[in-house]
Amino acid sequence: MKNNFYFIVFETSGIVKYSKGNKPIFINNFIANMDPDTQLKSSLKVRDKFVEYEVRGPIVYLSVCNKPILNELLNKFDCEKNEFIEEKQSIEVKEKSELDFSVSEDTSSFTTIKNIIASSVIKLQNKTFSLFTGRISLDELERIILNHLIERNVTLEYANLVVNDVIAHFKYNNETRVSQDRFRDALKDSIKRLLLIRNQKDFLESINLKKGVFSICFVGPNGVGKSTTLAKISNYLLKEKFKVYIAACDTFRSGAIEQLKIHVGRFRNDGYDVGFYEGGYSKDDANVAKTAIIKAGKENNDVILIDTAGRMHNKVTLMNSLTKLIKNNDPDHIIFVGEALTGGDCLEQIQEFNKHIGKGIHNRKIDSIILTKVEAVNEKVGNILNLTLSTGIPILFLGTGQTNEDLIPVDSNSIVNLLLN
Repeated sequence: MKNNFYFIVFETSGIVKYSKGNKPIFINNFIANMDPDTQLKSSLKVRDKFVEYEVRGPIVYLSVCNKPILNELLNKFDCEKNEFIEEKQSIEVKEKSELDFSVSEDTSSFTTIKNIIASSVIKLQNKTFSLFTGRISLDELERIILNHLIERNVTLEYANLVVNDVIAHFKYNNETRVSQDRFRDALKDSIKRLLLIRNQKDFLESINLKKGVFSICFVGPNGVGKSTTLAKISNYLLKEKFKVYIAACDTFRSGAIEQLKIHVGRFRNDGYDVGFYEGGYSKDDANVAKTAIIKAGKENNDVILIDTAGRMHNKVTLMNSLTKLIKNNDPDHIIFVGEALTGGDCLEQIQEFNKHIGKGIHNRKIDSIILTKVEAVNEKVGNILNLTLSTGIPILFLGTGQTNEDLIPVDSNSIVNLLLN
C-alpha cells in the first residue's frame, strides 16, 4: 500500500470508526451526496482521483486514491477490529468522532446518510469533555474556558459574561479547584440563567389557550430555509395533534407556492388533514394572509402557519410590505428564521425586521428565533450565543438538516454540548 490514499470507515449514524491519510477537501461534499439506499457500491472519478465506497450494513468503507484501491484495502483490513492486519498497533483509530459537513439547506437532493450524519453533529450526547483533566484552579479554569469560548466565536463581552458567572458560582461555594464534571454542570446552570430559551411546552400551551385559530408568521431574509422551517414546524405541531393550516403568502418568489404545495401534499399522503390557501403571485400578501386566517378559522383549524416572502432588511418596498402584513393581521406569534452562520449580519437583520414590525403595531417585536443550518456552523457555534444575548429574543428551535425531523428544541444542555464538544 505505497499509494498516497485516504481511507475512512464510518457508521451511517455519523460515527467515524477509522481513518487514515490526508482527507481531500472535496470528500465531505461527496459523502453528503452519497445514496447508500440505492447504491451499495460505487467507483467514481473526482478531481483526477478514484473515489470508491462500499456499504456493508450500517458501515461504510470509502477510499480516495489515484487508482482503484478499495478492494485491496478491504482485503488487508480487519473489519471487526477496525485496523489493518499488517499494521496492528501503528494505525491510528479514531473512534466516535463526528464527520464535519458544511451542507447547505438549499441542496436539492438530501439522502438518508447525509441527513443522519449532519443531524448527528448537533446531537452530541455522550462525548468526553477534554479541555482539561483532573481538577484545576479557578485561575486556570478562567483562562482555559475564556480562550475556548473565543475560539468558538463567542464575543469577548459575552465570553467574559459567561466565565465570570461560572467563576462566581464556584467562589460562592468556596470551591478553589474544579473537575470537568463540576465545570460542565456550572456552565449549564449559567447558560440557563443568561440565555433566553423559549420553552416548547409554553409555546404549545399558548396555542391551546387561544380561542379560535392561532396565527404564526414566519419572517426573515431570503435563502435561509424559511419555507422548509415552516414545514418542520407543521410536522411538529401535527405530531402534537393540532389541526394545521398553511398560508402561501410569499407572492413574490417564483416557485414559493409550489414548494409549499409539495409539503402539504406529503402531509396529506401521510394521513394528515392539512389545510392550504394561496392567493397567487403578485397579489397583496397582507390581504392573502387575512383571507387565509378567516378560512382557517371557519374550517376549525387550531393553528395557521403564514409563509412570507424572504426579504433583505435593506429593501424598503418589501419591508414596508411586511409592515402592512403585520398591521392588518396582528399575528399571535412572529418567528424570525435566520442562518446560524451569519452572526453579526443576522443581528442587523433582526433589528431592522423589528423596526418595521413595530411600525405595523406599536412595540410589536419578533417573539422567537429559529436558526437553520446549524450542522454547518463548526467553530462558529458561538454565534448562537452572541445572537440570543444581544437581541434578548429566545430561540425556539435549531434546524439541523433538510428533513422534517431535523429540528431540535433548545435547552442549556444542547447549548453546552455545542460550545464544548
